[in-house]
Amino acid sequence: MSKRFLKSLSAFVVIAIFFSVFSINIAPTIIGSAVQENVAANAGGGVVEDAEVPAADETKPVAEEEKEDTVVKAAPMAVQPKGTTQQYPLIVLPGISQTISYLVDENGEKILNADGQELKGGLLIIDTAGLVGKIFKTVFFPLVKTLISQQDAGLSEAVYELGLDLFSTQASKPDGTTVNRFAIDEYNYPLSEFSEEDKDYFYRQLPMQDYCDVVGEENVYVFSFPLLGNPIENGEKLHEFIQMVKEQRNTDKVNLAAVSMGGTVLASYLNYEQADYNDINCIINVVALLNGTDIIADFLTRGYEGFNLEDQFFFSEFLPRIFEEMDGSPALGYAVNILLRILPRKVLESVITAAADAAFGQLIVNSPQFWAMIPNDRYDVLAEKYLMDEEHAILKEKTDAFHEAQAALPQNLLTARDEYGVRVGYIAGYNLTYLDGDYNFFGAVKSTFKNSSDAIIDIDSSTLGATFAPAGKELPQDYLDSLSDTSFVSPDKNIDLSTALMPETTWAIKNQHHEVGRNATVIRLAVNFVIGNLQDVYSDPVNFPQFNITRFTNTLTRNYIPKAKEIIDNPVDVSPEVLAQLVDAVDYANAVLDQTNGYVSNGVKEAEKKLFDALVAAGVFEPAKEDNSKTNSILTSILKLANDAIMKFYGARGFSDHD
Repeated sequence: MSKRFLKSLSAFVVIAIFFSVFSINIAPTIIGSAVQENVAANAGGGVVEDAEVPAADETKPVAEEEKEDTVVKAAPMAVQPKGTTQQYPLIVLPGISQTISYLVDENGEKILNADGQELKGGLLIIDTAGLVGKIFKTVFFPLVKTLISQQDAGLSEAVYELGLDLFSTQASKPDGTTVNRFAIDEYNYPLSEFSEEDKDYFYRQLPMQDYCDVVGEENVYVFSFPLLGNPIENGEKLHEFIQMVKEQRNTDKVNLAAVSMGGTVLASYLNYEQADYNDINCIINVVALLNGTDIIADFLTRGYEGFNLEDQFFFSEFLPRIFEEMDGSPALGYAVNILLRILPRKVLESVITAAADAAFGQLIVNSPQFWAMIPNDRYDVLAEKYLMDEEHAILKEKTDAFHEAQAALPQNLLTARDEYGVRVGYIAGYNLTYLDGDYNFFGAVKSTFKNSSDAIIDIDSSTLGATFAPAGKELPQDYLDSLSDTSFVSPDKNIDLSTALMPETTWAIKNQHHEVGRNATVIRLAVNFVIGNLQDVYSDPVNFPQFNITRFTNTLTRNYIPKAKEIIDNPVDVSPEVLAQLVDAVDYANAVLDQTNGYVSNGVKEAEKKLFDALVAAGVFEPAKEDNSKTNSILTSILKLANDAIMKFYGARGFSDHD
């Protein structure tokens, strides 16, 4: 299945949920949004509510780089441990898409679809065999009847049935167990024993080759866990995994790196009664889901309290922003805005509501892991809404158990640090809305313009308590005036880390998207903390300041540099001049990557150009094609003008709707 298809389908699901004011199979109660409160009992933080919230069209896509492409002479920090600091094995607790689940039969054998393909995935698992024919058979005739009659002639029912079918692979029962059997790739051995395919996938997600060069791949492990599993069980299994690693490496301690969803595993483990904090040397949380995300809480809230249901939001810039991220141009989004008006507004809402109910019922409501993504202060209200009936009693026991672990996480981390000497650090992204970046279809939720986030996880979750203004805004002056120490306030005044759980070991990167593998600085920061080069934010403020700004380096680290090194290591049919050009370009790129302070150093675009030109000369790439951005710009302008004119004349209605 192509990545574009998955993203398109995911976008449709979110848009479906977005319109779901009422529901077919799920209780229709619409609840008020809970006020965001302190995440830790002993820490302040949260949103400063009198900061101005931007309208939908005020938040602009984040530019990749804010500084001119020049490399300045800040001293590069090598990934080498200082002195004789003892190094321990590292266990990575990965994000949601880094563990692949497979559909299996009762014998544990992988199930193939009609096309002979494995049914597997990190997020959505959809059987694409015969999918087009299935969609046509289910939806075509009801759609034709609906278009002719301009009434819902079975279209919403057909979409609901199709949705149940599409999402049936990953459906969960009311007790929280899955309908089907799944298996995951478990790595009960170090990275050094991974297959080349698995190793390549790991490095593409987390480009930490420098770290592996220091400690050896034999000292890096990955703890796998299923998306649809029980998060409490994941914590118990991590305890067993740690004992295995200690035995294999003959060591008394390990390091933990919690990345994204790995934060839920960490919360469960630290609250597990058999967990021994003496087993842990260091914990680094990298954009970790430590206190949920308002995205999932808004999904479950639904209705006008959960989603941006204002007419101008959906029929104006929401879809164009999604298509711009997918295809590089918003033009198709404006076209879809116009085409949607072929259906009457009530029919459109019924159809998308039906799709939402299918997705909710199959994927989210009965999944313990999705409930682990709920912020602690919003859990009780949502559990009251969905989990109080007898049918969900077992599921609620599971979600309550994680809720307790989540609530205890701040104190557990403090105990690990203060009583057991565990070094604990945090790396977080901020100043993005949910409309920014790859998953901007999440921008449909109500909290989009209320938070400062990495486009997925809010800054008060990844730091356990930072105070923030909405993305792109400043903290109110009266709040700033009330602070006796403003050293933990970001240069743009968007966040205050003094209220985070551990401000002196918390780093925040402006405009850093949740996919941290795209920014080598994040990885190098995490690595230098783990190996002991960084004890706190004061250790090296030149190279790793507490407040930094993002850079997009993944084209270099994942594509250009590996291709160039492959030729350099095996220079067959390459002239000395081209080889020298490649070496020079790689050296320049590495020098750029060594400059980790984004505010004073930026040469990514120039490094990309040098390497691209060298790879063209080596015959790896074709010369850049003629830029057609002018044509796209004209088309976008025409479609936007048409979209805006139709909105002004018709409002947020279908063409056949009448007052």
